[in-house]
Amino acid sequence: MKSIVEKQKSQSLRERVFGLYVIIDPDLTGGRNPMEIARQTLAGGANIIQLRSKTQPDYMMLSLAKEIATLCSAYGALFIVNDRVDIAAISQADGVHLGLEDLSVSEARTILKHNQIVGCSSHSLEEAHAAKLSLPDYIAVGAMYPTTAKKQPIVGGPPLLRKIKSSINIPLVAIGGITQKNVGPVVRAGADAICVISAIGLAADPQNETEKLRDSIRLAGGKTK
Repeated sequence: MKSIVEKQKSQSLRERVFGLYVIIDPDLTGGRNPMEIARQTLAGGANIIQLRSKTQPDYMMLSLAKEIATLCSAYGALFIVNDRVDIAAISQADGVHLGLEDLSVSEARTILKHNQIVGCSSHSLEEAHAAKLSLPDYIAVGAMYPTTAKKQPIVGGPPLLRKIKSSINIPLVAIGGITQKNVGPVVRAGADAICVISAIGLAADPQNETEKLRDSIRLAGGKTK
């Protein structure tokens, strides 16, 4: 059972799921150091950083996770680890993000500290409602637009997000093909946070691109850092 203090800490982190959410993938940095991308992203105003690594050995991913966790703490940003509940726990990340084929939310919570949060993915209205039953702290919805950053067969777009927003009252993170030019309809459809990967990781100037995307979110009516 969570103590009252632990529940408050977890709730507090959930309330910080808003603004620009950037996934740092060592394979999508244009050959640059992922720590440098993370620094520029945070300096540009990102509110959440997620580390996603599908190819690094465990020891390298853990080392990078610990570095990014420290950096995010210094900037007052949330740090989330993709898939790897063990690395999220050891690196003292703020939480973990789970895909449809990963551990369940309840299984992840047996490993994480009580004040760490858990997010999960959905690609349809049905998946979002199924995810809600597992009591995650946020649900990611995508893809908003076609993307090459990851395999994404379903592109529900802002209309899907709007439907989910009308029936689910926890933070929603929109993901998939989002850029400065097309973020407006996503924000207006109800996204609490806007998640991007290659739009920042492959940008010539990640900090400047982060600032522009953050400003576009704000201009569309979204909450930013």
